[in-house]
Amino acid sequence: MGKFFLGPLILKWCRNCNIPILLKNKCGKCGGDTLTVDITPPGDIRPALDGDIKVIRETINLKYGKGVGEKLLPEDKIILLNKIGSMERSDEIILDGVSIGIIEFNPVSLSWQFTPRLEAARRLAAIKLKKYVVVDDGAVEHIIKGANVLAPGVIEYDKDILKEEYVTILNRNMKVIGIGISKFNGWEYKNVKKGMVVKTKKTSSPRDSDILKGGQTWSDVLLANKKHLESKVNAAESIIKKAATTYNKTPIVSFSGGKDSQCVLMLVKEVLKDQFWVLFIDTGIEFPETIKHVKSVINVLELNNKFIYKNARGDFWLELKKFGPPARDFRYCCKILKLSAVTETIEEVFKDEIVNFTGQRRYESIPRSKERIIWINPYVPNQINVAPIRDWTALHVWLYLYAKGVPLNPLYYEGYERIGCMFCPATKLSELNMMAKTHPEEYNRWVDFLKKWASEYGLNSKWVSHGLWRWKNLGGKQRDLANILNIDLKNVKKRTGGKLKFNVTAGISPCKSGGYIVEGKFNMGLDLRRISLSLLSIGTPKYSENLGVLYLKNKDYTLTLFAEGSLKLNITKKELEKEILNKIIKLIVRAIMCSECNICVKVCNKSAIKVDSGDIIIDKAKCDGCLKCLENCPAVNYTIPDIFE
Repeated sequence: MGKFFLGPLILKWCRNCNIPILLKNKCGKCGGDTLTVDITPPGDIRPALDGDIKVIRETINLKYGKGVGEKLLPEDKIILLNKIGSMERSDEIILDGVSIGIIEFNPVSLSWQFTPRLEAARRLAAIKLKKYVVVDDGAVEHIIKGANVLAPGVIEYDKDILKEEYVTILNRNMKVIGIGISKFNGWEYKNVKKGMVVKTKKTSSPRDSDILKGGQTWSDVLLANKKHLESKVNAAESIIKKAATTYNKTPIVSFSGGKDSQCVLMLVKEVLKDQFWVLFIDTGIEFPETIKHVKSVINVLELNNKFIYKNARGDFWLELKKFGPPARDFRYCCKILKLSAVTETIEEVFKDEIVNFTGQRRYESIPRSKERIIWINPYVPNQINVAPIRDWTALHVWLYLYAKGVPLNPLYYEGYERIGCMFCPATKLSELNMMAKTHPEEYNRWVDFLKKWASEYGLNSKWVSHGLWRWKNLGGKQRDLANILNIDLKNVKKRTGGKLKFNVTAGISPCKSGGYIVEGKFNMGLDLRRISLSLLSIGTPKYSENLGVLYLKNKDYTLTLFAEGSLKLNITKKELEKEILNKIIKLIVRAIMCSECNICVKVCNKSAIKVDSGDIIIDKAKCDGCLKCLENCPAVNYTIPDIFE
């Protein structure tokens, strides 16, 4: 329970060669049997790169002593990481075919923590005795069966133990019999006469550590997995070929500069040669290394004449003033900065539907696991998306790229696990903090904005430093973190999607002349000229700039809107209140918050709408009032939920 499977767990290990084997029961290098590696779902395994290993070693050294990390993770062995579902970055460390421990970023202390598993505990005890308790012979059998460590049974301990940290449990012969969480600081042990001192988590009969031979390289891993990788490549190339033939539309690859899209780019090139286009969207908040890398790959693959470098239509820093900081459940930036540029490119360059080959994989997340191999994004209706590596793990991708010998984004080697926009709310806190060292200027600009935003909404500064800005609606774990940090949850809930809000001030009340009245107010002044253009979808509004009033009447209601932000709605039937008010508010919001993404233009099958310098202009002769243009509007979708307070 609690584990989520996004695909089959396929990691096996050849103990003879000491290398990972994907899926197969026989090693492709020596022909020997393989063993299944017990890993935590979802099982998106990947290589531990230089930056990853550096972090793990430094964290171990801080806890166990200088040089211990280097001895535990030697240079001459293949080390894998397996991403574990967590609020922050958390990875199992796989060495010699077993999970030896977990490296995790703590969102409270803002530091990395290493949690050993039994095999790591055995190896650490042999390297340097630290963070341990030794128990009397009479307690050993009970502890192995799962009992906690009680004070009378402890005969030796490390005085540097910290409360709530993992410790190694040893017998008198200094053999590991378990690991657990200390309930006291080491210096307090001498005063504890009875009761539990260590909460036992995992136990085992005493045995030596199982250390395999070293000397492996990634070339060995490639050789051993050659046939399996070839089958995955053949399947992906078959998907690409079939999609290109079936749809007979212009094929493109959306290249982000990350490993997955680079993998797909190279697969498509193998199949379609140069009969496709490569599209890179520069959102304005890309890592400079990513932009440089994208251009380098295009040059290496000799695709310069098929490369489209598209700048985002919007400006991230300007959009922040309208919407506020993006969040995982409030990712308006993707729609405005990226998808709008895609729709514009399709319109300007390709003039028709395209087949877009993308690097999405089901092992990445629950939402992506639910996507099919082929799907249509409602925000880009003239784009058919195809995910040829949907069933690949990250290790498949890395092996394919290693085999091709192409340059890879250098950010991966600095410790970044995910490559995307610099301030993406999907980014883990550890990587955002990493930016303070790798990109201090950009990091400081972002943090300064967040601090100002937090101050305006009365939020604790820890809302910024501990990354709670990445959620608009806090879940259970985020609320727990907020409580630990003494952040007022009432203020957190007040955090809006932007500066625009609407309150129904008088509710619905009977009108003396018949019908019902709804009154409300926006929290800012309104541009009635711009709103009048948007309201052409539902009628013929009249407004006076001098008087600061807009008037719209039809058979079901009469709308009066004032430039200072007040709204009065007279409706004929009480039951129509919610439907009519919701529709009018959406049209007003669209007019005020428009980011010129042009998504509404693309979804209108009557060609009745256009956007010009922020004005949404409706051709009444063509518009049939269906309001489909509102359905996928980022301004509406990412603002409306917070308007009614």
